[in-house]
Amino acid sequence: MTGAVRIEWDGATTSWWLVEPPAEAPERPRLELARRFLRSVGLSTAKEFAWWSGGWAGSFGASTRGELSDAQHTFRSLEKELIEVEVEGRKRWALRTDRSRLERAAPVDTVRLLPAGDPFLASADRGLLVPQPRFRSELWPKSVWPGALLVNGELVGTWRRQLGRVTVRAWRPLEPEVTEAVEDEVSSMPIESATKEVCWSTGDVPR
Repeated sequence: MTGAVRIEWDGATTSWWLVEPPAEAPERPRLELARRFLRSVGLSTAKEFAWWSGGWAGSFGASTRGELSDAQHTFRSLEKELIEVEVEGRKRWALRTDRSRLERAAPVDTVRLLPAGDPFLASADRGLLVPQPRFRSELWPKSVWPGALLVNGELVGTWRRQLGRVTVRAWRPLEPEVTEAVEDEVSSMPIESATKEVCWSTGDVPR
């Protein structure tokens, strides 16, 4: 938050440098950070911005009153650039410039193995992404996070890789075309392994 630390992540390793803080007043960069947040995660709130920006308390909902107030001030400063929307009965905000894209948005049929650090998983409102608490604890455990199985915009399981073996834990029965798409994605992974295979772990998934 001071601008004195530069952080760079290449998908595998994180590098840190101490740098001279920018001479520019913090207000303009702070507003731009909020705009980038809304472009990245879509419909959201000031409370989620406080969590996402990383300068406040670690877990969502743990921010102090002063920290949340600062995030709310940022959203008020952007008031003319925002539109109010409703998601499952709750008020959220989006950039006004994104309105037409949101209105034209349509479901996309796709199967993807998202890595643990994927921006789609970086939402403070994990209950919106995964309504069932037991599945949330699987996707965001206290230990090393797995990747996520995304099917047609819905998170339906987790996956982990060890060398050429990918273990997929599905939270519901999967259609044959979905399992085939997962196996195709594993076969195309750019990893050095003599063999590549998918192991399915269903556990107590209802049939």
